[in-house]
Formats: sequence, structure tokens, C-alpha cells
Amino acid sequence: MLMKRQSDSKNLIKKPRVAIISSSDFKAFPGGGITSFLNYITPILSDIFDLSAIGISIKTNKIGNWTKIKIKGKNIHFLPIVRLGNDFVPKMLKVLWGIVRNRKKILTGNFDVLYFHGNPLVIPFFFFKKQPIIVAHFHGLQNPLAYVRIKFFRNILSEKIYEVFCYKLVMKMADKILIASDQQSFLNFSEKYNEYKDKFIRIPNFVDNDFFLKETKKWTIERAKLIHQWKIPEKNFIYIGRFSDEKNLVFLLNTYYKFKKESKKHWGLILIGDGPQKKDIEKLINRKSIKNVFMPGFKQKEELPKYLAVSDVFVLPSVSEGWGLVVNEAMAAGLPILISKKCGCSQELVEDGKNGFSFDPQDTNELLRLMLDIADGKYDLKVMGENSLRIINKFKPELVVPMIAQIIKSILIEKTASQNL
Repeated sequence: MLMKRQSDSKNLIKKPRVAIISSSDFKAFPGGGITSFLNYITPILSDIFDLSAIGISIKTNKIGNWTKIKIKGKNIHFLPIVRLGNDFVPKMLKVLWGIVRNRKKILTGNFDVLYFHGNPLVIPFFFFKKQPIIVAHFHGLQNPLAYVRIKFFRNILSEKIYEVFCYKLVMKMADKILIASDQQSFLNFSEKYNEYKDKFIRIPNFVDNDFFLKETKKWTIERAKLIHQWKIPEKNFIYIGRFSDEKNLVFLLNTYYKFKKESKKHWGLILIGDGPQKKDIEKLINRKSIKNVFMPGFKQKEELPKYLAVSDVFVLPSVSEGWGLVVNEAMAAGLPILISKKCGCSQELVEDGKNGFSFDPQDTNELLRLMLDIADGKYDLKVMGENSLRIINKFKPELVVPMIAQIIKSILIEKTASQNL
């Protein structure tokens, strides 16, 4: 009888209530590393916590009403706080306004922990005295608003304002701050904001490595067929990401244009994505008559492996990139990489000469020389791809998700202990 009562009491213990708040729909939009990250961790954390997701929608008009979404077979409580439309107003501002309008509803959810994936999202909760535990996830250490296309908004969202509100204010409010960055940037950041460094925890960035490896291998068998179907060269550089100023695609295209003039090798360039710079890119390609550029449009995560399977080298030329999770995806697919030194991941994922190279995103000649040398066969791309797989195995989701869960549990234990004093 005693054992039965103990068992019953255990069943009555409720899981801590945790809400993840993000500028994503947790499933597919916006395409890229952040959504893939959330899509991976959310169903796993739902087994540990009573989990809810709060984010954006591109389909439903039922904004501000709790509903359910299915992520990898798990039903997750979901609160859409804003419906995204055109690009005139920056996405982050729309999401912030959605949080402001729904913050009372969020707080009445009686969550033990609010996990903000994106530090600016914490700001609307500043004016509430009674708050749950706040965990802020800094996805890189660069100002994501510095390259907003509309000049009016770019002037408002200056670097100084971002530092005051999105760094210092958030640091003051948060109980813990998870920072996804390279080691050196983390150390520099901790030194700069020494007052709050006890709150900082560095976590690795990751993607679903197994998915990209297995699916890309599967499509590699169909490589010749896909190349014929899409009418592209047998060898290809590939870029995957948003078509926006900070991604530096004009620089990449101009470099590729010079490459086509100088090289006798028949290499193509695959550009996967969409965004506000798409028309400018198309105009540049047409004006310069740049040959062998294949632009299949935006593709979901599930579709990317077939394009990675027909590619030989991944290129990311960004002038600003907190980390660059798409690099993880390309490496998990077994590709060599050419990565801008402005990408947060470059110091940890690029071993120059072994799995690829890092380059100055303003030096056309440097990238051009690397592309020419690759096309001329000066590097063993098969060995470089194998090295990419070796390096990216250190960034496994199986290692990171338990770490995030343990951090949340530890904060809850500390909070409970302090309340009982």
C-alpha cells in the first residue's frame, strides 16, 4: 500500500511549464538554421517539460488564440502572435509588436520558464513586475538589424540602441543567457559585459546531422539524373540562404562572373533561397549575362539534400552572420566549404586547407583564387568532404539538447531553493 501511494504521488508531480518564444513558426518558416534548430529541440523538450510554443504564422488568421501544431509527430500547444506578410516592416519589429499585444495572455499561462530564442524578444516583458524565469538565447553575437533594407528602420535601429536594449536590458532581465557563438567571440563578449558574465553559458550550434548525411547520400545515387533534369554543369558551387544584403550575394556573383571568364573548367553556381534582394540578383545576372547560375527558389529543409547531392563546394560570403547553421548542414552532407571570415562559425568549423577555406568577404581576388584552384583540381574535394564530416560530428544535437534541458532544470531548482529560504 505504501509503495502504491508513493507511485501515485509521483504521478501527481507536474512537469514544469515552459514556453519557447521565437520569430519562427517552429516548422518551416523562415527557412534556415533557426527554424531547423527549433523544429529539432521542441518535440524533445516536450517529453521533459509541459511545453508550449509562441511564434509567427504565415497561414492562420487566428492570431492571439491558442491552438495546436504537430512537430515530428508531437502535438504542441502553439500561440501565433503575428501573421507575416510583406517585407516592408522588418520581421523582428512585427514579432515584437505581436508579443506586446499578447504579453498578458502569455503571462496568464502561468509558465515557470519563458525561453526566448532571440534576445530582442525579451524586451516587451520589462514593464511587468511579476515574471517567470527568463532564459534568453542569443543566436550569435552580431546585430541582426544592421542590414534592414528600409533606410528609415535601419537608422532607428542603430548599433547603440541595439546594445542598450537588446544586450544590456536583456542581460539585466534574464536569469540565464545561452550564447551560441565561437569560443573567442564568447570570451570577448564576456569580458565586455563582465557585470553579467555569471549568467552566460556558451552552447554549440547544431543541425540534424544524420538527416543531411543520409538524405544527401540517397540523392547522390540520382546525381547524374538530376544534373540532366535541371540542365546544370556536372560540377557546382552552392549557396543556400536568404537573398538579402548581409549575405553578400552581389559579391559572390561578381566573383563567379570573373571565375567564368578566367577558368576553362565548366562549374555552375546554385543559389537556393528567396528574399528582398532577389530582383536585384536577377537583374545582375541578366545584365552581365552570367552563365550557369541555377536559381530553383526557396526550398524547405526536406528538399535541400537533393541540391547538396549535385554540389561539390558550399560557399557562404556573408558580411554579417551570427553563426551560419547552413554551414553545419553543408558539412553534415559531406561538402567542402568556403566561408566568410565574418561568419561566427568560421573559427570553429573551418580548418583551412583541410575541409575548406575562410576568406575576406570584401576581397574578390581571394575568393576568386580559391574557386579557380578548386576547379583546377589543386585540392582533393573527397578528402575535404570527409574532414567536414569529422569536424561536424563534434556538433551533434544529441549532445546539445540535454544540455539545454539541464540548464532549465538547474535554474528551476535554484529558484525553488531561494524561495524556500
